[in-house]
Amino acid sequence: MNETIQNLITRRSVRSYSNKSIPDDVLDQILDAGSYAPSGMNQQSAKAIVVQSKERMQQLVQLAKAAEQVDHNPFYDVPTVILVFADATQLAPLEDGCNVLENMMLAAHAIGLGSCWIYAAKVLFSTEEGAAFQKELGLSETDQIVGSIAVGYPDGAAPQPKPRKE
Repeated sequence: MNETIQNLITRRSVRSYSNKSIPDDVLDQILDAGSYAPSGMNQQSAKAIVVQSKERMQQLVQLAKAAEQVDHNPFYDVPTVILVFADATQLAPLEDGCNVLENMMLAAHAIGLGSCWIYAAKVLFSTEEGAAFQKELGLSETDQIVGSIAVGYPDGAAPQPKPRKE
């Protein structure tokens, strides 16, 4: 089977990660893959924000827990989260951001890392506290959250695929 198609078929959402940090050169490859995602009229409206510092990660986790009203870490204790925003004034911000997220998840898998799309960021940035955090990240009000991914070294085997629908 073609290597690219094999990568598409074998990627799984990983929900258990080791605490090993991703080297900068590996993270750069993932971000670079995201930057080459297709975008509406090549406007490249998506922006990827990497969260890795313990302080910023703790802030992100606490805000997400409060927004979702849960006690568990919605980011699965991963050492790296990538938030993807897109400029809502552009042609296709949601689609642009989704393409970036998918490219980064596939790149992470190709490198041997795990990833998982985390919906909690969507809920978090819909709150007043999330809007304040968005400003702290240096983003404008026209930047809307599209999604986020946990990225890291899997702790254990990848999940088995679920049966595919026809």
